Amino acid sequence: FPKSSISPVLAKKIRRLSGSLNENSSLPKKDIKDLVSQGPLASQALLDHASELERKAGLIRTLSNEIRERIVIAELASTLTHEDECSVDLLKSALLIARLDNEDFDLESYLRKTERMAEKIKKKFPEKASGEEKLESLVFQLFQEMGFHGSTLDYNHRSNSYLNEVIDDREGLPITLSVLFIELANRLDLPVSGLGLPGHFIAMYREPSLKDSKMKGKEILVDPFGGKIVSRKDASDLTGYRLTDDDFEPAPKKEIISRILRNLIRSAEQDRD
Repeated sequence: FPKSSISPVLAKKIRRLSGSLNENSSLPKKDIKDLVSQGPLASQALLDHASELERKAGLIRTLSNEIRERIVIAELASTLTHEDECSVDLLKSALLIARLDNEDFDLESYLRKTERMAEKIKKKFPEKASGEEKLESLVFQLFQEMGFHGSTLDYNHRSNSYLNEVIDDREGLPITLSVLFIELANRLDLPVSGLGLPGHFIAMYREPSLKDSKMKGKEILVDPFGGKIVSRKDASDLTGYRLTDDDFEPAPKKEIISRILRNLIRSAEQDRD
């Protein structure tokens, strides 16, 4: 029946009766008898009201998702407001991005998991190991023993940009694998930062320069996507560009987070999401 066939009185009665329902209740017999006496229009009126409630429920769910996303964005923004680069929590910020699609995951559990990974790796360091030896051990353990690797089958899938899924699946993009590598290295007192190269992202171990010396500290480049140590020439080959010294300046943590977000935007555009 068209909605116009249902009287306002009947529609109002349906809304009143449905409002008294809850999970464990049913209408009293007298109310059911009253509805039956209305004929087929009563059944149609109930279906119309159910459709109206479903439409409103959809709008409320959409609003809930929007509010949740705004809360995550506000929390993410607050982690990046520090002027001091050392005060920016790169790991937490990267995990917060994952909350945009993974609302139920426990962020704190992944922070603890990363700490446990660092402790496990540290136990296998050679006794009295140098910084370079520790770095080589980290590279071997993370990429060979634990099996973290670059995603090649579905490179642009958004899960590769979500650090919690990267940790669970042990695969990801160059930038998310680099974030994990950087955060593990820093927990192991290794001076590692990120390098945002054209079309690629790697990590760089660089020891501080000695006082009163023009010599730069030792530099080692790591390509987490390939799971190996590389040279500057290798880095140039990976990007397809002739890189200069300026390209080997550490990327600020805020820029790393921005780059992850840009990757997600591109994935969403490809998925028309």
